[in-house]
Amino acid sequence: MEPSVNDQIEAKIKRPFIWKSENLMPVMGAAFAFFVMLLHPLLFDDLFFNINRFKHAVYCYSAYLGLVAYMLLGYMKRKNMTGRIYEPFAFSLADWGMLAFSVVCAISCALSHDPQSAFTGDEGRKSGLLFILAMSAMHIIVSRSPSAGKRAVEGLLISGALVALLGVLNFFYIDPFGFYGPRLSENSVPRFISTIGNIDFFAAFLCLYLPCVMVFCVKAQGIKSFLCFPAIAIGACAIVAARADGAMVALAFSFFSCLLFGVQSRKTLARAFFAMAAALFGFAGMAVIIEAHPDGYMTLEKSLQEYLVKYPSLMSVCAVLLLGASYALHKSKKLLISKKTARFLRRLIWFLFICAVFALVCLFIYYTFINTEAELSGSMKLFRFTDKWGTHRGGVWVRCLKLYAQSPLRVKLVGLGPDLLKKPLADAYGKEIIAYCNLSFDNAHNEIIQYLLTFGALGLTAYLLFVAGGMHTIYLRMKQCPYAAAAFAAAATYLVHALVTVNQPITTPLLFLLLSAGASCGKEADKPAAAQRKETACETSTPPEENGSCAL
Repeated sequence: MEPSVNDQIEAKIKRPFIWKSENLMPVMGAAFAFFVMLLHPLLFDDLFFNINRFKHAVYCYSAYLGLVAYMLLGYMKRKNMTGRIYEPFAFSLADWGMLAFSVVCAISCALSHDPQSAFTGDEGRKSGLLFILAMSAMHIIVSRSPSAGKRAVEGLLISGALVALLGVLNFFYIDPFGFYGPRLSENSVPRFISTIGNIDFFAAFLCLYLPCVMVFCVKAQGIKSFLCFPAIAIGACAIVAARADGAMVALAFSFFSCLLFGVQSRKTLARAFFAMAAALFGFAGMAVIIEAHPDGYMTLEKSLQEYLVKYPSLMSVCAVLLLGASYALHKSKKLLISKKTARFLRRLIWFLFICAVFALVCLFIYYTFINTEAELSGSMKLFRFTDKWGTHRGGVWVRCLKLYAQSPLRVKLVGLGPDLLKKPLADAYGKEIIAYCNLSFDNAHNEIIQYLLTFGALGLTAYLLFVAGGMHTIYLRMKQCPYAAAAFAAAATYLVHALVTVNQPITTPLLFLLLSAGASCGKEADKPAAAQRKETACETSTPPEENGSCAL
């Protein structure tokens, strides 16, 4: 008997062992993934004033206590483990990457100029060794649970809708929790929103939520897909409410992912049009409310989101056309998309995407190195790299790379220490930075550069191994499983946005959770293959794009 597609995929994923179903370990891992993804974005303390520290404390306590409970359960049920427990090379790439990342971070902390601050992260954004090891503990808990990835995506869909809805309400000065009280200065009001806090972090969270819900709408079926319509509309409204350029990354990659996953079959394409129509209706709805209450919302001046609500009629017409096309595709049984056609459409989408990126890069090079005298205004300023590019990110990136180049070999290898960029950067280039923006920076505002400086080349390599391992494992399952596809789109979008944002305890753990849960086993060894295929709805007789649920 030929092995199923699901069995062939799982054969490519080496695991050290698999827990038996009667054991509590997979249940605990799945529950941990669900509740972290559900509660972590929603928790807050002392309004906007303690969000970062509070989320950091709750997350670290949860991870360490969870690891203790997990190990105790493992010790009590150790006889239920099957497989080659002591074969080290059975570890996945994500496992090795996380292990190496933790070890390098510990070495970097020990060799830093301030080990205590490197451990706690008090000098920076609370992303010290304590936080890194908490994410390692989380990886241990969730990476061996077959359904941890599925539960993590479900938690993100719920918490994301609630966080986005609160952000939209805050945008219209509706404040059910009293965030915008007298303690918050008038100048700070536009910079903070929802239970995430800073609008840039809110945009980072939307980079996880919006691609996740749109791709899940495409890959899921029935009532699950239908329920995504209001969730997508709320997410689109939150893109406007964010007022941060990074939120446009979430929007662009959500539509791109939606189309890429949608061209697999007639029904998935219908659901892709359905999802995009929901987003356009969200923009049109925001435009109508803004026009009706011109003084009742936070300003969109000088933000790219202004263009999303500028033409409500056009958005509405496009949304209606997409809904009509979705309905026609859903009802038509004559139109079939063959594998060859689907492959051609995917390549066409990739070609158009690459052409668009190439055109943007050409504009960037032209205005930065060739036509340096032309005056640029509005969003066109993004095509000229200067010290002030990206809210002063340009100057910080250049000086961070200079700092790395002139650092000793030890720093080049293992970094300055976790979250210890502030003092070395200020000592080397503080006067230059103050001269052009009158600010000080404790982060590179680019996660790759930040990890390169704080963890060195070895730490960055280990991090990239973890990311590559987690993404590869999710990729192997996403054709059969809507949850895997949603997780892949969310993680990929966040990783792109990470090039212009800060690593912090608010959204970074959510990315690590998706990648760690994606490295989970995906099936249970003690169940017969036929029963397992029936449970996961991943039988070879069913087209992959029509599966409703799978273990991730």
